[in-house]
Amino acid sequence: MTFRVRSTVSSLRGKLFKTVRRGLLRSQKPFFRLVEFSVQGTHVHLIVEATGRRSLERGMRGLGTRVAMAINRASGRHGRVFGDRYFARELRTTIQVRMALAYVLNNHRKHGSADDIKLDPCSSGPWFTGWVGHQARAPSPLPAAQTPLLARRWRRLGLLDRREGPRYHLIWNDPFEAEFV
Repeated sequence: MTFRVRSTVSSLRGKLFKTVRRGLLRSQKPFFRLVEFSVQGTHVHLIVEATGRRSLERGMRGLGTRVAMAINRASGRHGRVFGDRYFARELRTTIQVRMALAYVLNNHRKHGSADDIKLDPCSSGPWFTGWVGHQARAPSPLPAAQTPLLARRWRRLGLLDRREGPRYHLIWNDPFEAEFV
């Protein structure tokens, strides 16, 4: 999932980050779970689980409203915060889930982070338990994934490397194995 903010909104990674994070963490519902996130200057990437299409729509509407109201309150502004729509892609395979996790958690590299190996403090990366050679700094405030693909199956392809992500290409050897270079 990707939410884009309007050009009239300040950078989400600056003074607004704590406000955005607080809104994201409070968006959990029985039918909708935010599992991972990455906040960039002009947009937010999310990995969510929902019990169905209607649940996804309701969850995203509630999350967008909660975060937008918090941003407006914190910045003393009024009006729309996010663009008209969010972009969503259903993840159906192990490789899609693994690639989405790498993309979201390492997205700061795509947007000009000076340190490619450092975990993004404006993401759920520091709490993520699927990194090669890194222990989470604290228990995650996000709920654990419930779907088998997101909870455990993606790990069959290997844990994530902090250098992996938007700049890396996937080489297909066969339908059941993938190599990240």
